[in-house]
Amino acid sequence: IRREQRSAFVQDSFHGNLGYIGLAVAYYFLGTEGLARASIIAGFMMILQNLLGVTVLALYSSDESMKEGKWNIALRIMRNPIILSVIAGMLFSIVEIPIPLIINRSLDILSGLALPMALLIIGGSLSFKLMRLNMLPVLSTGMIKLVLLPGLGFLLFSLSGIVPADYLPGLILLASPTATVTYVMAKEMNGDTDFAVAAISTSTLMSSVTFTVWLNFAR
Repeated sequence: IRREQRSAFVQDSFHGNLGYIGLAVAYYFLGTEGLARASIIAGFMMILQNLLGVTVLALYSSDESMKEGKWNIALRIMRNPIILSVIAGMLFSIVEIPIPLIINRSLDILSGLALPMALLIIGGSLSFKLMRLNMLPVLSTGMIKLVLLPGLGFLLFSLSGIVPADYLPGLILLASPTATVTYVMAKEMNGDTDFAVAAISTSTLMSSVTFTVWLNFAR
């Protein structure tokens, strides 16, 4: 793996598409109750993924301005819009702040558009040319994200004695393909965007098979 690809390789190996694919699979496979459980887990996973993602991109960045120390990385983490939005949503839920009806309905409309728009974006981002140029490292990223990571999760769940009904939401999220936002983060922090696109494309295609295997194996 070339040095300029390392940040994208590491990030794409663990940063899953929880919101657009993970939660959608949880809903269609586990129903409303499974979606509710997956949503709670996803909130914490999104924060952790983005914390690690920004840190990895900053540490491996070729831009010297991003290597100024811990404070620079901390500021980038605190300014990450996904982290801020997840924390804000959790605070609204914990404090039980009432949301005005007009805002609530507007958010419902936007959330209904989110999944189909995300699927269109994912389909449009598929790049077979870039996949061929980075075949071995991209396939390695996909195997880590879709096989190794959920495999470790499944092993821990099994050893802990957790029943399938309780661990399936978490397993689905762990088995989600690489998030499309990894491309945006790589672009903003001078990472390898071509590698990110190839990894997103490959893992999204591979997940149609790996999701089926994991869901049937873990039931």
